[in-house]
Amino acid sequence: MATLKDGRTIPTRNLVWAAGVMGNVPKGVPESLLVRGNRIKVDEYSRLMGSDSVFALGDVSYMETQEWPKGHPQLANVANNQAKHLATNLKRLLDGGEMRPFKYKSPGTMATVGKRKAVVDLPFMSFQGVFAWLTWMFLHLMLILNAKNRLFTFINWAISYITNDTTLRLILLPTRKQVEMAIEHHELSVDANKPAEVKQPS
Repeated sequence: MATLKDGRTIPTRNLVWAAGVMGNVPKGVPESLLVRGNRIKVDEYSRLMGSDSVFALGDVSYMETQEWPKGHPQLANVANNQAKHLATNLKRLLDGGEMRPFKYKSPGTMATVGKRKAVVDLPFMSFQGVFAWLTWMFLHLMLILNAKNRLFTFINWAISYITNDTTLRLILLPTRKQVEMAIEHHELSVDANKPAEVKQPS
């Protein structure tokens, strides 16, 4: 049973908590299991330490292994592999088998660090600069699901490159919490149906 903030309940046998880079820790997790960044200590099967049926994956989890003594990097590839591994382990349990520990082998990392600049670190080589930037763009385009989305993404990148506009503009309605805070602080006359423009770094 999941209980919402307003008191409503949702009957469920499973609860999936999505957090982000800085862990938003659910109530009930002991502080002794938290490390830097609100990451939760888990064992090599992604179970919370001291629990048999509560699991944490991705950015919110902190799993120390011999290969990763300071925990795994907070990357999408790690989270995806942990999710696939946990799904396989749960199937093993249903079939009466035993879970296997999670093992992660990094395929490499890359990041943009400016216009026409990036770094690529692969298991067999590392490079940087314009070629690394082109490599980053190509691989990210290839990971987008279909040709239409790839084209739109490429056009957006091209426009941003030409105009030097590195921001993303979103039009969002204020949340209930934002409305309550604004009323409390008398900072503005709030209309909950009026959209607010938010400028967010890309």
